[in-house]
Amino acid sequence: MKQLISVPGLLVLAALMAPSAGAVVRLAPQVIVDSVLNQGLESRAIQLEARKSDLPLARAQGAYDWTFNANSSYELTRLETLSGLSNLEDRNRLFSVGFSKKLPTGTALSLKYNRNYQDSITSSFLSSAHPPDQVLDFVDLGFRQDLLSNFFGIQERRRTAMASRDVAQADLRRKENLEDLVLDAVALYWKAYVSEAALREAIQAREKFGLLVRTVERKRSLGLAEPSDVAKVKTEFSSQDRHVKSASLQYLSDLDRLFSAAQLPYEKDVEFDVSLDLPAPPDDPAVELDELRPVTQARLRVENAQAGLANAKMDLLPKVTLFGQMSFNGVDQQPGQSFSELTSGVHPRYLLGIELNYPLWSESLRGEARHQELLQDEAFNEMNRAREARSIELKQAERSVRSNYIIARMAKDTMIQWEKIIEDRERLFRNARVGTAEIIQDYSFYFRSKADHVAAVADYYYSYHRLRAAKDELVP
Repeated sequence: MKQLISVPGLLVLAALMAPSAGAVVRLAPQVIVDSVLNQGLESRAIQLEARKSDLPLARAQGAYDWTFNANSSYELTRLETLSGLSNLEDRNRLFSVGFSKKLPTGTALSLKYNRNYQDSITSSFLSSAHPPDQVLDFVDLGFRQDLLSNFFGIQERRRTAMASRDVAQADLRRKENLEDLVLDAVALYWKAYVSEAALREAIQAREKFGLLVRTVERKRSLGLAEPSDVAKVKTEFSSQDRHVKSASLQYLSDLDRLFSAAQLPYEKDVEFDVSLDLPAPPDDPAVELDELRPVTQARLRVENAQAGLANAKMDLLPKVTLFGQMSFNGVDQQPGQSFSELTSGVHPRYLLGIELNYPLWSESLRGEARHQELLQDEAFNEMNRAREARSIELKQAERSVRSNYIIARMAKDTMIQWEKIIEDRERLFRNARVGTAEIIQDYSFYFRSKADHVAAVADYYYSYHRLRAAKDELVP
């Protein structure tokens, strides 16, 4: 059967018995889970932390960004040259624009265009060599291709892939952290549920002992009970009254923590929506360990460590780069003619070369390679540890669910038996066939059986949540 356990809200609980007229908050575990994930402050912090991993990926991808540059300048020069073939004065107005881009193939491309307006005061020796006013147009296309070390861009592609795996790891960590957060919130839910039941049972126990006090006092007036019997039941009633107050305080404290974690308003009545008809333990097929988040994270770290080691080893190789340029220019007194001369390609310049850089016996690079090898070994070890830890966690969670299910059913049977026992013992007590001390002890056992049943139900449901978390099902 499904039982809705309703208790007064905070203000009412402080008064212990007054009814509440406010709105009712129905609390089921899923309500808490949704609230924690959607509006909890800790959940927000976890989401923000995970987004920080986007920056390294953006930086890695930034290596392939387009770059645009432009320049404008004015120059006046009267410098002499050793050849003596200089103008008396040159006024240059320079304009240039350019683009550059690195490709994932390790190819760097560049394109640059320059225009120079030159106004000169020529010397008498050079006055017939060229006109004083000229326009120079110049265009340059260049490339650089990594051939060794960063072989056709392989190192940069590895770094981008490593950054992508870091983002994937951050997302997995986010889900794991959210799952831990949800588990903590669910634990608070069941703790508050048990505290509420303890308060409810304490109130019922106080009522029982209140009736017992009146019954024993009536028997005492008829000479059927000893004065010590009255003292015993009054002492026990006082103890139960104190228990109600302490249980109320504990419940309010647990409810505060629950509402704070879930960011729910707490000046309302509360209903715990809990089914006392426990579902049987799930008989799901075995999960693949390598598909679970902790193992997947560890595997991604291994892949990054392998990529880092491969890059470190390639850094030990010479850096060989093929480079080339193709340039054209045009010179004329008229800008249009100068540009036309440029585009006709009649004045080309071609350059092709190869560049070698090799740090001879670099201890820094060799040390980096050794360090990356150590990180790879560490990553493999951590992956094996993660697989083993999750395997043990799954076994323990499954064992806990099965055990707690049996315990809860046994606790329910015990509680039902005590309900029957109490009915019989109360009848015997009314007929003076059971003493006061015995009925007090029976009541204690009876209410303890009810508390044990509630705690067993909470333990079973919480162990079921832990099993779902171990299978990555609590936060998919």
